[in-house]
Amino acid sequence: MNGLFHTAAGGQAQRVMPGQTLDLTAPRADPAGIVFQRTVYLRIGLDAACDRPALTAASVLALQFQPCTVTVDANTDDWVQRWQGGARTRVELAWPAPVIRVDSALYGVVALHRVDGEAVAEQPTASASTGAALSEPFVAAAFEARLSADRPGARQRRKAELIARRQAHRSLSAAAVGRTEKALAQAAPEQAVEWLYGLSALHLAGAPSSPRLTLRSADGGEVLWQWLEPGPQAATVTWQPAALAEAWQAALERALGLLDAKGPRPAVLVLPLEIASDAPCRVHVMQAQVGAVLEQVGGEGVAQ
Repeated sequence: MNGLFHTAAGGQAQRVMPGQTLDLTAPRADPAGIVFQRTVYLRIGLDAACDRPALTAASVLALQFQPCTVTVDANTDDWVQRWQGGARTRVELAWPAPVIRVDSALYGVVALHRVDGEAVAEQPTASASTGAALSEPFVAAAFEARLSADRPGARQRRKAELIARRQAHRSLSAAAVGRTEKALAQAAPEQAVEWLYGLSALHLAGAPSSPRLTLRSADGGEVLWQWLEPGPQAATVTWQPAALAEAWQAALERALGLLDAKGPRPAVLVLPLEIASDAPCRVHVMQAQVGAVLEQVGGEGVAQ
């Protein structure tokens, strides 16, 4: 089965289809720094006789990199390195995404203070009502969120919910709750409510930055082809080549050559296609119809 798939193993249920959205919203460490990336896989069935694989002339692929909003809380492991406190919560994120909104179930106002090590700036850089947009994005990987304007009614409701939950489950199990709740399972209800719901969530703005596509060899060790739109992008970025088969032909020939140099040819050529950005964004699949043929020198192609 040929085409683009979400997993290297392929399968119809894993096929990349028009209308799908790929989230590039989880930061991961890369030798060059933090990157936001998804990998899909180009699969082409092979035989022993073909001289080169090629995409059909009708093959098309169109992707649109789009701005997005990412919501993180204390249990968002990909993002959160530290989330500690109650009315004053110290936060450390894996990447300095612009904070555009702060949510709290217990407080009505938030002030965001910059930090230097353990020292906290006296004056806030940004403040707003919780649940409302900041007047300007607040950009920092580490900061302190100071919460005020207590909501007693909400606090009592959360406390009652937590007590009922503990009584129902006897303990907060891994299947039922997140990391922070498990850590606070034995804490006093008042303390647990403060830690869990004081700073409820951060909303982070994302937009494509150096959006790129990288087609790699089967072992991932060699870049066969790459497209890149350098720098931060203020709006959507669309990649839609006029002739996909032509754009990738040299890469496919090189990929087969690398395989043949290593030994017996596998039944399927599987090439990782990395979809990446230097900032969080989402990728909308506009078109994705990828077919292949196996060609012989002096002969006709055999459709796969």
